[in-house]
Amino acid sequence: MPLKLCRHCRQRPVNRPRGLCWTCFGNLEIREKYPPLTVYEVKPEETDADLDALIAEQMKNLPDWWDKSYTSAKAPKPVETLVVFPVVRRRGGVKK
Repeated sequence: MPLKLCRHCRQRPVNRPRGLCWTCFGNLEIREKYPPLTVYEVKPEETDADLDALIAEQMKNLPDWWDKSYTSAKAPKPVETLVVFPVVRRRGGVKK
């Protein structure tokens, strides 16, 4: 398999996203010229209308006893979580 070269300079091997080398990826002007190559880097914003359409489509397959009056207005809002890591202190001080 041949070595892929940078999409911008075509001299150095690709080692960063967007098909760029480290040097070209570090330059913001160059980086903006080349869109992401993967789908995972671009996350489109979902609107309430999109969410309502998705919920309505999924509601068609629910059993009759299920509450089908659910909309995005009733959806819980995401909660930001704070992750705290414990500080581990060793006895005897710091080793030098």
